[in-house]
Amino acid sequence: MVDKKSAFKIYGSYAEQVNALTDSEAGRLFKALVNYKNGEEPKNLSGMEQIAFLFIRQQMDYDCEKYERRCEQNRKNGMKGGRPRKGAKKIEGVLETTNAEKSVPVDCGATTAQMATDSGNDIPKAVNIPEKSYLLTLQEVG
Repeated sequence: MVDKKSAFKIYGSYAEQVNALTDSEAGRLFKALVNYKNGEEPKNLSGMEQIAFLFIRQQMDYDCEKYERRCEQNRKNGMKGGRPRKGAKKIEGVLETTNAEKSVPVDCGATTAQMATDSGNDIPKAVNIPEKSYLLTLQEVG
């Protein structure tokens, strides 16, 4: 079984089968699993090693198939072009953005006080904040 993914999972549920083996049998089992992953069929496994190998191989094959199905689904989803932007409307094949995504130009040379008030009247301006903005809040700790 050779596949694109070079790793395979060893589950904790294998402990009972592996602990029933001697250290040398467990070593041969591990080598057989690694070689199987690289495309070689196991050779010279004893009865207990062979039984453990068959159970583990079945799970390895299932994991590989599941991985391949997920890759195929991701490929199909990628070809669709992704999710449309938030606030966008599709009208007769043309993508039109809503007002929430249009940002207001800001005078970078203006002071904070000039930006916060409308013509010196101490009345805050209505600011249209773009949809993709970030708010950082600090909370007192302790």
